[in-house]
Amino acid sequence: MSVRKIPKNRITKDGRSYAFIVTEYGLDGKRHQHQSKAYMTYDEAYRAEQAYLNKYKDIDVNPHITFYQAYLKVYDYKKDKIRATTLKTYRDRIHFMKLFWDVELVDLDADIYQRWRNQMNKTDLSDRYKTDIQKLIKTICNYAEKQWDFNLRKFYNKLEPFKTPGAIKKEMDVYKPKSFINLFL
Repeated sequence: MSVRKIPKNRITKDGRSYAFIVTEYGLDGKRHQHQSKAYMTYDEAYRAEQAYLNKYKDIDVNPHITFYQAYLKVYDYKKDKIRATTLKTYRDRIHFMKLFWDVELVDLDADIYQRWRNQMNKTDLSDRYKTDIQKLIKTICNYAEKQWDFNLRKFYNKLEPFKTPGAIKKEMDVYKPKSFINLFL
């Protein structure tokens, strides 16, 4: 937390030469450094630093939030941003993820995902539907990364689409309008 004069090669054309640097600890326990944009005077940079620190002081994030709690927060956040049918889809798909419900977001790993994947493979659902169910996991991970600064990239990169080797795609019947009408006559 300090205001510094930035190096000569980074001073802006209009002469702004002060910036503040803030070091914070993320929920993953690692240090993250944030450098502000450039300011004209030391006092401007200092006031901007204080405003930045006050802005983030009130946010209280539980680092031990479970997957289900995160789902509920995502659902509440998206209530007025997405269609009602998508919300219904979220409500329907969360039941397939009971294995994740009590797992803390920081504890998500490849073993839990593989157990869930094996459990999903035992169902009679199509690969496409299972992949669509998995998209809800990605949505929750994305929300946690953006809103709470969780680092879930390692887990997120393990998610891959469901594919059954040697599966034959469903054939679709295609009808022209006349032949379609003839089906009902």
